Amino acid sequence: MNERIRELSEEAEEYADFYAAIADELEKDLFIRRFAELIVRECISLIEPDKEHREDASWGYIGGEEGVELLDGSVRRIKRHFGIK
Repeated sequence: MNERIRELSEEAEEYADFYAAIADELEKDLFIRRFAELIVRECISLIEPDKEHREDASWGYIGGEEGVELLDGSVRRIKRHFGIK
């Protein structure tokens, strides 16, 4: 298993454990949902333009302003598709 996936699954498990005190039946469902959300967020973080990319876009850095707009649009579509705010 990829180290990052293991880390995300541990984070999701902690989240599920916290809420498991409320209702045991929810533990597995919460873990699965949280794990899936963490993976989607991790994927988004790989394509989302960072501060440097945004600042340097005006002079054509990594696709320029059009590249930033394309990545921002992709991030919005992914979030909307998976219902992530």
